[in-house]
Amino acid sequence: AGPQILAVRASIEAIGKKAIYGADIEAKLLEALQHADQDVRGHACWSLGRMAPKTAAAIPALIVALADPIWSVQHNAAWALKRYGTLSLAPLRAALRDDNKRRSVRAAMTLLEISPEHSAEVEATFLAAFESADLESRNSILTASGGLKNPSSATIGLLAKGMQSTEPSAARVSLASVAALGKAAAA
Repeated sequence: AGPQILAVRASIEAIGKKAIYGADIEAKLLEALQHADQDVRGHACWSLGRMAPKTAAAIPALIVALADPIWSVQHNAAWALKRYGTLSLAPLRAALRDDNKRRSVRAAMTLLEISPEHSAEVEATFLAAFESADLESRNSILTASGGLKNPSSATIGLLAKGMQSTEPSAARVSLASVAALGKAAAA
């Protein structure tokens, strides 16, 4: 990265570290969500989350960022959305029906972390998206399924199938999810 991009990265990260809200700052962060550099986008998500709930107008843009091609940007967008708590529930629930599988899966995972009582909706999203999802999203589904409350036999079957997968990451995350479900059931 050139000096100009490094300066933009540092500027956006500094905003998050200070976490001092201003409408002009929020506008700068929203613009940074569109930047070509993944670190700028990631820092913008993080910075918006640091100022939650004052930056609640950014929730729709963060929902869009859930489908970013870079995992760390998705992760920071999800982290930021969790910081908005109940303010982000309705937009996350709407994103469950998004045509972009990565966005719907990430929204479901985030919703589950904020509010486990949405397990049935989240599980339906996971099951509907699994077959057509990319490997990253399928592994995310398998991982997050360990946090479902009372998963259906379809999810249990999916995890069992995942444990037998020839893809090592799918087998590993499926096993971890089954273990998590077992611990929750034993508690």
